[in-house]
Amino acid sequence: MFDPDEYRSSARGMWEDAAEGWGAHAAAFQEAALPVSQWPVDAVHPRPGMTLVALAAGAGETGFLAVERIQPGGRLLSTDGSEAMVAQARRRAQSSGWWQTSVHWTDRLSPESMLTALHRLAFGAFRLLPTPARRLVVRSLSPTFTAGAIAVVLDVDDRMLLVRQVYRGRWGLPGGLMQRGEVPLGAMLREVSEEVAMAVVVQGEPEVVLDPEPRRIDIVFLARPADRSIEPKPASVEIDALRWVTPDDFPSIQMETAMALERLHAAGRLPEQWHRVASTAVATWRASVATD
Repeated sequence: MFDPDEYRSSARGMWEDAAEGWGAHAAAFQEAALPVSQWPVDAVHPRPGMTLVALAAGAGETGFLAVERIQPGGRLLSTDGSEAMVAQARRRAQSSGWWQTSVHWTDRLSPESMLTALHRLAFGAFRLLPTPARRLVVRSLSPTFTAGAIAVVLDVDDRMLLVRQVYRGRWGLPGGLMQRGEVPLGAMLREVSEEVAMAVVVQGEPEVVLDPEPRRIDIVFLARPADRSIEPKPASVEIDALRWVTPDDFPSIQMETAMALERLHAAGRLPEQWHRVASTAVATWRASVATD
């Protein structure tokens, strides 16, 4: 079984034994490793006045490449687990004139200092990436959200159009997930047409609902039928039923619908008759779920 303490002790002993020979051939080692050593230095963009931390620095070759670039006022904190390697680096700094002006040494480094150094290196490397690669990194590390576009459709009498999907028991608003490359308005118009076979006209700018727990973003549009003579009808296999409702016969609704109505109410977008229902939509949904 792997013993991390035993490995750490043996590795430190190996570097203690190698330190004298490393110091004797330091110039040759630095020349051979220069292309690799130069990359992390360039990645952090050393500037005058900066403090740099070199982790597992050995005899200090990589850190020394940055010393002149952080002057005046900068300093290098070089750390290594081998005290003998630190001693070799210290001697080189003394002979180069950096001793007690720019370079400081330790064989122990606090977790806070280590994290600071790693963050600086990571951001420097990120800056060197081409734009497509940066976007890929951001998308890989950022939380993933689904994005949908939904419509609160009101008729001439301010009745609201609700739909019931075959896979959900509660009523909801027409709409759905945006497809790759779609803009929110186009997605909403497509979803409404596909679900209820009706064209709508948008009223005003959309509102945005962000629900962090399921990682969902909904773009909510307020709309009216484009043609009053056309009645909506289920046009998709996922729509079980639809109905025009008033505040007095409002059914049990989905959470997404409750949040959309509450957001439109907060923005002052809904007719007065809907204020009572919309202002308490989320609380009503929670209470109904608790009793189910």
